[in-house]
Amino acid sequence: MSEFDEIISVVIEEQSYDSAPPARPEATATIICPESEPLVSGLKRLISKEFPEALSSLWAALAVIAVGCLSDNAQPTALIFVGESGAGKSMALDFIRPVSRETDYFYRSDKFTTAAFVSHKADLDEHKLREVDLLPKLKGRTLITSELAPLFRGKRDELMERFAILTTVLDGRGFVSDSGAHGRRGYDEAINFQWLGATTPLSPEAIDVMAQLGPRLLFFSIERPRPGTERLMALATTGDNEQRKLRCRAAVQDFLQAFFSMCPPNSIASGAFALCEEVRRRLALWTRLLVSMRIPSARIQEMGGEYPERTLFMLRNLAIGNALVHGRSDINADDLELIGDVALSSGVSGRQRVLRALLRLRGVANTAQLAAQASLSDPTVAKYAKELEVLRVVKARSGYSTNVELIDEYKVLCGA
Repeated sequence: MSEFDEIISVVIEEQSYDSAPPARPEATATIICPESEPLVSGLKRLISKEFPEALSSLWAALAVIAVGCLSDNAQPTALIFVGESGAGKSMALDFIRPVSRETDYFYRSDKFTTAAFVSHKADLDEHKLREVDLLPKLKGRTLITSELAPLFRGKRDELMERFAILTTVLDGRGFVSDSGAHGRRGYDEAINFQWLGATTPLSPEAIDVMAQLGPRLLFFSIERPRPGTERLMALATTGDNEQRKLRCRAAVQDFLQAFFSMCPPNSIASGAFALCEEVRRRLALWTRLLVSMRIPSARIQEMGGEYPERTLFMLRNLAIGNALVHGRSDINADDLELIGDVALSSGVSGRQRVLRALLRLRGVANTAQLAAQASLSDPTVAKYAKELEVLRVVKARSGYSTNVELIDEYKVLCGA
């Protein structure tokens, strides 16, 4: 038995699923589940050794799952991993996905249509329809969908219809629809769940449609350096990664079992977590940036965008989820790093790359520096810098080489 397995077995023996939720800690308390510390460090060591490129996405996914443990949250949390084919965008989902299709905590659906939430199939009676409806099966669970690209593809009218349904479902208040075949049917009740998925980069059309209907989805960019010849040669001698993946998957499954034994779903109030003034300020700044970053380029002159409150609560819950899965009751820099990554990932692709580069360069750079840091051409950088200026995120001064500077309010986020 490995060191990690021994830690897991001890924790499972000492914890029960029906234990009472912890009392609200004092502001100085930092540990809400001390037993989770060795589990966290053990799992991180394993993933860092076997698949370091999956470490950040795995913990982002675990934070989403942990949001389901909050007893006073009614807002579904959806995080979609975005990356090119082969980038590893679904690796974290493979580690988390249970062996069976449906468990107490997870529901696996590799492919579905939005019509599956509440079916109106003409050849089924009401009893059969309730058996096939997807929405009630998700209540209190995390939906895992490894390939969502088809959901974000199609004609504009098709996208509008899909995202109109998703918008309502992701409000967490059920879904009711009418058809000629079955009349009115659905679920007029609170249905909260989490959703983890993966897709290739979104088209401008999909981004525009989501912006019009009110975005409910958060995104996480998956990028890694492309291997060169020497690296590919080395990989050719190592054989298949399957055994390493199986070890990581088993460790993640054990971690989740131990985590839910300590923190059952719907068991902890968000008020148990300390958010100091500086944390609240940075959450507010990341929220404002996210809202600005996902205004489509074609609508950038309209300004405004979505109102930020819903996004703020989703980011706050995600930060709390990350703290909870690490066993902490205070929100710290690690949690804010995740929030920054999600906020930037949820923006228009080229725009987020320029802003990431500017943040890494401490908030001031010229076009050439940004182009080198973001791996974009000078004209492309200039285009997105102009958009960021219109959005009042940066100040841009044109000359021989355009100088771009974050507005003062956002400079505290540099280095994210």
